[in-house]
Amino acid sequence: MLRVVLAGLKARTARLILCMVAIALGVTFVTGAMVLADAMKAELRAQAAASVRNVDVMVTASSKPLEATALDTVRGLPGVAAADWRDTAPTPIVEGRTVKSAGATSLPADDQLRPFDLVQGRYPANAAEVAVNERAGYEVGKQVTLLVNQQQRPFTVVGKIKPLVTSANLGGGGIQVTLLPEVLPSDEHGQIVVRAAPNTSRQALVNAIDSALPGAKVQTGAQVAAQLVRETPAGSDGLSDFLTAFAVLASAVAVLVIHNTFTILIAQRSSELALLRCIGAGRRQVFVGVVGEALAMGVLASLLGFLTGLGLSAALQGSLGDEVYMPITVRTIGAAFAVGVLVTLFAAVLPARRATAVSPIAALRALPDGDVQRTSKKRTVVAVVLLALGVLAAIVGVPNGQDGAAIVGMGILAFLGAVLALGPVLVGPFVRALGALPRRMFGTTAAIATANADRNPKRTAATTAALTIGLMVVILVTTVTASVEQSTNDSLDKQFVADYSVASAVAGQPLPESLVTRLAEVATTTPMYSSSVNLNPAGGASMTGVQGDVVGTLLRPTVVSGSLDRIGPGEIAVSQEFATQTGLTVGSTVTADRKVPLTVTAIYEATTGPGVDIGLTMVDLSTVRVLETNFRGYDTILVKLKPGVTAAQLEQVAATSPLAQMRDIAQLRAQMTESLRDTLAVLWALIGLAVVVALAGIANTLSLSVLERTRESALLRALGLTREGLAGTLIIEAGLMTGVGAILGLVLGIGGAWLIVLTASTAAAPITLTVPVVQIAVLLAAAVLAAPLATLLPARKAAKGHVTDGLTVA
Repeated sequence: MLRVVLAGLKARTARLILCMVAIALGVTFVTGAMVLADAMKAELRAQAAASVRNVDVMVTASSKPLEATALDTVRGLPGVAAADWRDTAPTPIVEGRTVKSAGATSLPADDQLRPFDLVQGRYPANAAEVAVNERAGYEVGKQVTLLVNQQQRPFTVVGKIKPLVTSANLGGGGIQVTLLPEVLPSDEHGQIVVRAAPNTSRQALVNAIDSALPGAKVQTGAQVAAQLVRETPAGSDGLSDFLTAFAVLASAVAVLVIHNTFTILIAQRSSELALLRCIGAGRRQVFVGVVGEALAMGVLASLLGFLTGLGLSAALQGSLGDEVYMPITVRTIGAAFAVGVLVTLFAAVLPARRATAVSPIAALRALPDGDVQRTSKKRTVVAVVLLALGVLAAIVGVPNGQDGAAIVGMGILAFLGAVLALGPVLVGPFVRALGALPRRMFGTTAAIATANADRNPKRTAATTAALTIGLMVVILVTTVTASVEQSTNDSLDKQFVADYSVASAVAGQPLPESLVTRLAEVATTTPMYSSSVNLNPAGGASMTGVQGDVVGTLLRPTVVSGSLDRIGPGEIAVSQEFATQTGLTVGSTVTADRKVPLTVTAIYEATTGPGVDIGLTMVDLSTVRVLETNFRGYDTILVKLKPGVTAAQLEQVAATSPLAQMRDIAQLRAQMTESLRDTLAVLWALIGLAVVVALAGIANTLSLSVLERTRESALLRALGLTREGLAGTLIIEAGLMTGVGAILGLVLGIGGAWLIVLTASTAAAPITLTVPVVQIAVLLAAAVLAAPLATLLPARKAAKGHVTDGLTVA
């Protein structure tokens, strides 16, 4: 039997290639997801270690900043070879009216404690020079303008640096520059990095510094790196889960393709298997032989998928940064081969058992009737139960909103299961209806294709099921995304009617109040200030101070209860989220920072608008001035131009403040929804691979059908059907199968999206179902056209066969 298995694999290599590709794609996703997750964790550890390179001890401010004398104190301790401040200050780069965010680090005197490497030029030698990170795009010798201490100052780029930390999770990324310490004077310091003298105990040095600087947090460099790894998310969990989800999808589609392929292969080999039984092979031997073929194919496909998954992980890392990590663990190898081999065995076991259950004499005579029956009572019962569960899940889950999302998701899967179970019943009417137009256009050729597609409903249903799943997921995701995007735009249009947002280019440095006065000459303004507040007895919350008499004009939050036409002194509006957490209602009273009593006058739906972050609570600016004793200005100013005023005039007024950065609200709105479109593009690419697997399944099915119908095709040729007509039957048959999958996928996708939209929609933040007709039409057209193209090779092979040779096939 081993030799029989090996001979069978050799003889049917071409037929099994598409099966291997299908399962390899599933393994690729699993491998890529796991390697990427491990790679990002490895990168985090490497970056954390790099952030404390040559740092033996780090001193960090605790409850208050480190005093200016702390550095001299540390430098004077025995065992300290060198010590420097490590502070970063926001220092934007000004290019005309464009302000680029950048962080500046003062250049440490000790070259071993510098958190960057010099890659070109030199370090600054005087107060008019700067070194920038190599990715900033500024060449050595170029003049740049930095906003230092609210003053624009020119600097000459004298060098390029490569920061040790590039991960955004650890505070890296973006533009980083280094200047001499005297350029960035500060009375508030956060960190001191220390390099120990040779033969000095790190822990002893920690104890000495801890005694000299009571109240500061003192750790060894290794302890700091370990803490960073513990407290910083790797940033890979979401992406890993994302890829894993599509690994499951691709594997599910692959199971259907592999199962269908093995069903056809074993049906074609029924005479061969029966002959083996007749010459002495036992039922168990035949079963083991068929499963052995599946096992060999699964191992080879898993190896291919594993290697491809490594390439996928490397490519994704390369697109995110220049460092590529390839940690390969036993867990990853085990999961990849388990998925590949087990999926293949699962797909092959049922047809193998069915083949060995038939007696040798019956198998030698003809194809069992069970292979062409439309459905069974068990399948019908399962379909009805799943349909009932889907309806029940929708009834229970939709009214519960987000709490019922999981139930609705299970309901959508139940509907999908019901449709797949009823596939053999549905394909007949769909194929005959879809075949009406081709029959009128192509006559006999289309009639034969329609009959072929309807001949074996189980096979056709299994073939179209893979495409149904892929298209359903694509259409569901596309429709949900379009609905969220449209509803987000509608909500933003209602809540934010300003034309421009003027914000501070430097975090922590507010815009001056005088700027509001100047802007008010050319526009209606709404200054805003964000901070945090303790509301007794509710607790701490973010707070947004607004000009109370303009709430309802430029700023229109969606009101859940109460009135929000204005906010006056002694009043506060709270978000629905905060009200739910604390039990506050309209009319409740709280005390802000133990000194200002406030009455809740409204509850609103918190929405982050373009360039505007509305906190959990809103108060009038007069309340802010009482609470903030050092109030110096505003974070953001919403602006709506007065009639006849141009954007250029507004820009001239904003330019009077070096901190002011003017941003177009319409552009910011587009940026907010751009991430949704980017996500959708990635989803299309990944789910598209599952659709490709499904189309490959259709091509595979028809390729095998060419062999199965050799005598039939020869007989049709003998009766007068041309080669082109014979090829056309396969192409039209593929189009009909794809059409069935497209229709079922369309109905399930839009129906599932409708249930998700109903579940996610609330009275305060309604979501309207928006079907992206153009996108879906392009997708369906591409699928319907791709399937016939995928069958060109099997169609050509069928047409090239000789009539006499085909008629002599047993």
